[in-house]
Amino acid sequence: MIRNNPSEEYSQKAVARAPLEKVWEFEAGSNIISECKAVAYGMVFFGSKDKRIYALDAASGQERWRFEMDKAVRPETPLVVAGGTLYAFGKDRNLYAIDAQTGEKRWRFFTGRNLSPPIVASGVVYVSDGRVLYALDAQTGQERWRSATGKDIEFPAVGYGIICFGSKDEHIYALDASSGEKRWKSRSGHKNHSRPIVTDGKILIGGDDDLYALDANSGALSWKIKKALYYRSPPIVVENLVICPNELTVIDLASGVEKAKLAPKMRFFQKDLYENNGILFAATGGTLLAIDLATGELKWYAVIASTSGFDWTVAEEFVFAKADPSTIYGINISRPTKRWEFPEMGPITLGNLVTPRGAPLIAGEMAFVSRGKKMFGYTSSKDPAAQALLEIGEEVAPSPKYAACVLLTTAGFLGGKGQISWPNCCCLCCGPVEKRVDLVETKDRVTLRAEGIPYCATCYKKTMRGMKKEKPGVEITRTSPPTFAFRNEKYWGMFMQVNRSR
Repeated sequence: MIRNNPSEEYSQKAVARAPLEKVWEFEAGSNIISECKAVAYGMVFFGSKDKRIYALDAASGQERWRFEMDKAVRPETPLVVAGGTLYAFGKDRNLYAIDAQTGEKRWRFFTGRNLSPPIVASGVVYVSDGRVLYALDAQTGQERWRSATGKDIEFPAVGYGIICFGSKDEHIYALDASSGEKRWKSRSGHKNHSRPIVTDGKILIGGDDDLYALDANSGALSWKIKKALYYRSPPIVVENLVICPNELTVIDLASGVEKAKLAPKMRFFQKDLYENNGILFAATGGTLLAIDLATGELKWYAVIASTSGFDWTVAEEFVFAKADPSTIYGINISRPTKRWEFPEMGPITLGNLVTPRGAPLIAGEMAFVSRGKKMFGYTSSKDPAAQALLEIGEEVAPSPKYAACVLLTTAGFLGGKGQISWPNCCCLCCGPVEKRVDLVETKDRVTLRAEGIPYCATCYKKTMRGMKKEKPGVEITRTSPPTFAFRNEKYWGMFMQVNRSR
């Protein structure tokens, strides 16, 4: 499964596994716009600031074609691939339709205003310029119909033969997707609306922070939940459950009855929520949460050491998170006692520092990541030395090695009151330690960062008292095969005891 990729057609199922190894790299003429990437038909597509769109062979990284635009693609409107066509919106305010196999221009459409990301369904391309909704023929680009409400309109959604959207005139509209004729109009009383979700015969749409469920056929109100959203960010739907960004409130889709709050006092955006095989992943700040939807319990949390946030993608068995400084983390979903990280593209130079926007794309055993002018292709490693490091890393980790630091918050983790989540043991007392990074204090948080297993409560207290006489633990080199350096016999014995117990 691929997260945050707008393409509708993928080459392969995402089964990439950590550790990864680089198999190719490609340099564009200018910095790659990391939000504008897609993978389909065995190719990787991306836009660059050199006013070009590139298509590379996913396996080899060889250039298949490049498309010249009058201006670069807009970061706010990602690439969309559907029906053999790649759709890209440029800063010249043109929507380009490009043959995905050859790179030849099929048509372009100009309105004079910035467009929303296109929606492609049943041979029609739907785009909005914020005032008018357009329906274009996917093959020719000819306008089939247009619709306006007299006020600005929000992003639309398509389903059940209708296209619906909210308007600044405080109404929600549903139009016939083929003809553009109005099916129904429902008053919301809000000027700001989220992008609708069309599912199970209902329209889910936010009016400011309130969530409405409307009948898709009539527009009649099925139910309403106040303060369920956060900044109009829509929910996600998992089978018969609606999961809202505000406090991860779980609502029964059919009845609108609230079932649980998975994260009291915490707020998320839809882009930071994803469900995979019954596990809800939620990102906030520098932390990724994994919550069991069946029980509502927190399975694990991973703190990604990054100064400017991180982007992430869910595959079958791993979560891959891209963070600075140019690092990819591979987190095992089912066994979160394992964590691997590896340098992405070498050291950062301040003259070419690019924030890690844009999640890695995953297709098959391949992962695709961009930084600066370069696009990189990684694959699941088959290097025996890398696999040996992976196995040893599993064996010496007696406590959760999925977090890079321990969070101490005034409100407590997941809405508790002053609670602190400590592992039972850590790299200092039970296993490998790589290095202590820093201790950062802010108004409401103290963050202890360490590359390795987070500190347990006992070792944290010792460290804070300035433990100088003894520095317990074990160090692992990053050579192939890795070597271990135990600081004394005591911790060699502890290491052996832990491995025997496993």
